[in-house]
Amino acid sequence: MGFADSCYNGSGAVCGTERLAQMGLKPTEVLETVERPNRGVEYGGGRAEVLRSVKVMAQIGVRTEPLWVDVVRGFLLLLLSEGAMHAFGFDLITSKRRIQQRGKVLAEWSEGEMPAVQVLPAGLATVEPADEGAEGDAVEVGVDESAMGGCRQCSGC
Repeated sequence: MGFADSCYNGSGAVCGTERLAQMGLKPTEVLETVERPNRGVEYGGGRAEVLRSVKVMAQIGVRTEPLWVDVVRGFLLLLLSEGAMHAFGFDLITSKRRIQQRGKVLAEWSEGEMPAVQVLPAGLATVEPADEGAEGDAVEVGVDESAMGGCRQCSGC
């Protein structure tokens, strides 16, 4: 899961080393790695020093885009910046506590929760063709579990 965090000042996403390891990215899924010594990032919960940035192809809803992830020490969840939200074409509608993409609902959240969407490595997702249904219909996203290599780290995958 990726959490929408408009307070994260990066252009892509930020994630802790431990959480990134739990995601089980294969070396072939990392398109590029850049070492980032002495670079800090700020997000809603604080500040951290970036160890490196990795570029992966990710899918959120019906969009597949390259995503730069700043990697910091620890267990920080995957936080998506406003720039990433824009790149993946989704709207954070706080008045309805809803995330939409092309008029389709990707996620909803309750008071006191952080808005979150499913973020998948591009090769794991299968998206059902969108119906010409009414605005607010859910986008059906499935996961090719055979490609996950037995990962069962969390219920969000």
